[in-house]
Amino acid sequence: MSKDSKKPAIRFKGFTDDWEQRKFDDVFNYLAHNSLSRDDLNDNEGSIKNIHYGDVLIKFGNVIDTKHEYIPYVNDNVKLENKSCFLQDGDVVIADAAEDSTVGKCTEISESSDQKIVSGLHTIPCRPKNKFAKGFLGYYLNSNAYHDQLLPLMQGTKVSSISKTSLKETTIKFPSSIEEQKKVGACFHELDNLITLHQRKLDKLKNIKKALLEKMFPRNGENIPEVRFKGFSDDWEQRKLGDLANVYDGVHQTPDYKENGIMFLSVENITTLTSNKYISNEDFEKYYKIFPEKGDVLMTRIGDIGTPNVVESSEKIAYYVSLALLKLKNTDPYFLNNAIQTSLFQDDLKKHSLTTAIPMKINKDEIGKVNIVVTPNREEQKKIGQFFKSLDNLITLHQRKLDKLKNIKKALLEKMFV
Repeated sequence: MSKDSKKPAIRFKGFTDDWEQRKFDDVFNYLAHNSLSRDDLNDNEGSIKNIHYGDVLIKFGNVIDTKHEYIPYVNDNVKLENKSCFLQDGDVVIADAAEDSTVGKCTEISESSDQKIVSGLHTIPCRPKNKFAKGFLGYYLNSNAYHDQLLPLMQGTKVSSISKTSLKETTIKFPSSIEEQKKVGACFHELDNLITLHQRKLDKLKNIKKALLEKMFPRNGENIPEVRFKGFSDDWEQRKLGDLANVYDGVHQTPDYKENGIMFLSVENITTLTSNKYISNEDFEKYYKIFPEKGDVLMTRIGDIGTPNVVESSEKIAYYVSLALLKLKNTDPYFLNNAIQTSLFQDDLKKHSLTTAIPMKINKDEIGKVNIVVTPNREEQKKIGQFFKSLDNLITLHQRKLDKLKNIKKALLEKMFV
C-alpha cells in the first residue's frame, strides 16, 4: 500500500469514499499526565488508577476495558501533579519511551465511566477533537500504517523515545464515516477475542501437561509416580542420562548457508525442528559423521537449556553446537523427551550448567551426568511416551490455530488501514 493512498486495499462493502488525512495536532488535543513510577503504585486498593507506560508496551491491548482489566492503583499518600485530568472513553495513551522500536505503542481507553484514571510516567495522553468509533484509533495508531511514520522520528540509543514535537510530524488517515470506523474497530475486536480465547485454551493445555509431568513421573526422592497406567507396579530407577543415550553436539562454526540442501537447525528451531536455512551436501559430509536420525532426541544446551524434541523426519538434518543430539540406547524417545521436561531433570541440569555464562550453557560432557528417573519397563515407557505425544500434538494444533489467527490479524492490519 502506497503511503499516498487514500483508500485501503480491503474495506467493507458499501464504502468507497477516500479516507481523510489530517495532521496529528488537528485530530488530537494533548492532556496532562503525571510522572508516577512503579513505586507510587500498588495492586490492591486506591481511589485513582494509573496507566503506566510499561503496561501499555507489554500488557495492554489496542483497546483497554478499564472496568474489567487490571490497572494498578495510585498510593493514597502520593500527591498527583494533575489530579483533575482524568481519562475518558476514546482517549489514547501513547508510550513515549521504550528499549526498542515499540515506542509509540498506545492503548485506547474504554469503559471508564465512574472511574478515576490518570496517565503516568513516560506517556502522552491524547483526546480526539471529534468523536471516533470505539476501537478505530487504538488499532489504527498501532498499525504499521501509522507506526512506521514514527520510526525515523525516534531519538536515543539504548532507550528510544518520541515527543509531542515528533507526533506533530505525523498524519492520521481515517474514513469520515463513523459507520465504517465502527466496522473496522469491531472486526479487530472480534479477532482479538478469538486470539484471546485460543491463547487461553493453549495455556490451559500447557498447564495440564505441566501438572501431568509432575504426577506421571516420580518426584524427587521417590521411586514411583503418583499417577500410573494400570498393570505397572515396579519401582522406577534413578540413572544418568548418559546411561540411556550417547550425547553429541553439532558444528561449532557458523556454516555457509545455501538456498537448498541439508536443513540446518539451531536453538530457535527446537519447537518445530524445521528451518529455512540449509547447508550444502559437501559441508554436511565434511562436518557430520554422526547426525540426527528418526527416533533421536535433540535438546537445547545454550540459552534456554533443556528444551527437547523428538526427530520424526527420515531426511538428513544438520545442527548447530547450541543443540545436543541424544542417540538412545534402549529407551522410548517420547518417554525420554518428557522425562527431560520434568522439574527433577531440569533442576539437576542447571546444577551441571555454567550458570555464570551469558547466555546460560551446559557443556556436552556434562549432559550425560544429569540425573533422570525412568521406568525400566519398556512397555510402560511406550504408554507414557504415546500419551504425552498425543497431548503435544493437541498443543501443537492449538498453537497453529493461534498463529494463524495472529497472521490473519497482521495481514488485515496491513490491508485495512491506509
